[in-house]
Amino acid sequence: MNPLIAASKTPLEKALPHEAFRLPFGENGWPVSNHLIMATVAAVIVAVLAKWMSGKINPVGKSQAADFVTRGRFAQLIETLCEFIYYFVAKPQLKHLTDKYIPYIWTIFFFTLTCNLLGLIPFPYILQLVTMPFVGVDQAYELKSFFGGTATSNLSVNAPLALVSLVAILYIGIKETGLKHFVNHFNPIGWDDKALLPIGAMLFVIEWLGLFIKCTVLALRLLGTMFAGHLVLYVLIDLIFQASAAMGSLGGYAVGVPMVILSVGIFLLEIFVCFLQAFIFTFLTTLFIAMTAVSHDHDHEEHEHVAPAAA
Repeated sequence: MNPLIAASKTPLEKALPHEAFRLPFGENGWPVSNHLIMATVAAVIVAVLAKWMSGKINPVGKSQAADFVTRGRFAQLIETLCEFIYYFVAKPQLKHLTDKYIPYIWTIFFFTLTCNLLGLIPFPYILQLVTMPFVGVDQAYELKSFFGGTATSNLSVNAPLALVSLVAILYIGIKETGLKHFVNHFNPIGWDDKALLPIGAMLFVIEWLGLFIKCTVLALRLLGTMFAGHLVLYVLIDLIFQASAAMGSLGGYAVGVPMVILSVGIFLLEIFVCFLQAFIFTFLTTLFIAMTAVSHDHDHEEHEHVAPAAA
């Protein structure tokens, strides 16, 4: 039997996280999964990218027009993404608070996007091919499980992301509107009318439950989309080996050619999905923050200020 077929178990198992190593803490150690490693790598990449981008434009103390232009094609691409998030995601929602909290919005967008994109790179097989001449086939196969995978297809990564968003919603909402106004926001009919007090109390509980459910859905939406896309790719590739085992090499080639073409198309779709899901996660987080932090009174004053100028 083909050793690749014998080594592979199920497509689902390939998409699931697995233990890479254990840290020497406690009696049995702390397991570290490949997804946790990839999330750490993504965080380092985002931090390095931010530091690198800051050096591509530095107009402080300079007066030449060229000093205000971002240098490098890749840096300009990152700047375009930053401007898109600023003007089309954060600014319409956060309004006057945009400049204050845009660093957090940018951070969650680029971290989620980096995790998504890293999952498309076959790091395990690259690592296996690179290390095979030095450590042998068996050892290289063991090293393959150390790296790779999509961190955002793991609830252990998405849940902390959603929890951070929940903390941001609570912190920014209380900081910008005050504790009393923030709490009263969850009872839209107020507490003054005693006849409506039972309804107000029920709405208060429902609104708080809604906030927790929204943040839970943030994690589950990202998990389901990223996991499903990669699972489809694994299933298509697995069909080639199944056909080869059942019908021989000729059957493997007959199934393999259309499956490879279809996989390339799905892979390109996955690239789009990586950007889309990072955008959706960022947009919904910004929207939930704005729902509790942006004062409607400020919006009314802003419209009154703009109206005479427009007239």
